[in-house]
Amino acid sequence: MLHVHIISKRKAAALGMKRYFTGKPCRKGHVSEMSVKDRACLECKWDRNRRWKAENAEANAAYQREYQERNRQYFRDWSRFSHGADRARKRRRMLERAGTLNVNDPVFVARNKARLKHLRKLAKQYEEWTGIKFEVDHIIPIVSDEVCGLHWYGNWQLIPMKLNRMKRGVITHETAA
Repeated sequence: MLHVHIISKRKAAALGMKRYFTGKPCRKGHVSEMSVKDRACLECKWDRNRRWKAENAEANAAYQREYQERNRQYFRDWSRFSHGADRARKRRRMLERAGTLNVNDPVFVARNKARLKHLRKLAKQYEEWTGIKFEVDHIIPIVSDEVCGLHWYGNWQLIPMKLNRMKRGVITHETAA
């Protein structure tokens, strides 16, 4: 089953979302999420940003240095926070040792491998049909401060690669509901 969340701008705005995905290409041909605020294609925005950064590399580098200097405490706090991912790994190992999580069960491993292989085949088929690269995504992130998701077939979905890269381990409102 394909879990691409196609949603209209109106519905996304009603849900308080900042982005929406219609599956239709923009004027420049990008099939990407759109901004609810200004209906702009995010791929087009990224292209403009890349061009601006290339044209203004020195000014951008100076601004980044000054910004990091001004917000030194924020970057220190972020560094400490990002190490919280290690806690989720430790919790998972603890569950495995306690016997409440048995990921080494041969039946579990065989089902996982078969279903992952099937999802990867589906991803290739979807790519052939749509021209968009798809990936197997963990619905609940494997490593996060809030939760510890698992690498098993009940926690997988197929989504476009670009959406998966944007998600970056964040739990969306769809998974929280």
